[in-house]
Amino acid sequence: MEVTIHRRFSAFYFDKISENKWIVLTNFKVIPNSDQVKTTTAEYGIYLMDETVVTSVDPNTAIQFNNFTSFDNILEGTFDTD
Repeated sequence: MEVTIHRRFSAFYFDKISENKWIVLTNFKVIPNSDQVKTTTAEYGIYLMDETVVTSVDPNTAIQFNNFTSFDNILEGTFDTD
């Protein structure tokens, strides 16, 4: 996903966001990706604001981003609903 940082915030976020590092963002806007020059093909992008909070996190986080189950388990109703 593409993230836009307004020029006036760039110095503030410079040492908080770097490539290949895990972060959590709170208080941001999701806006249409309508720039003429795009770095991604994503339809929407993230726009950081005065209120945006950036927190570094460990990439070995306990958050499950994807929790897959087999189609058979779905049909049988034997999958974990948590």
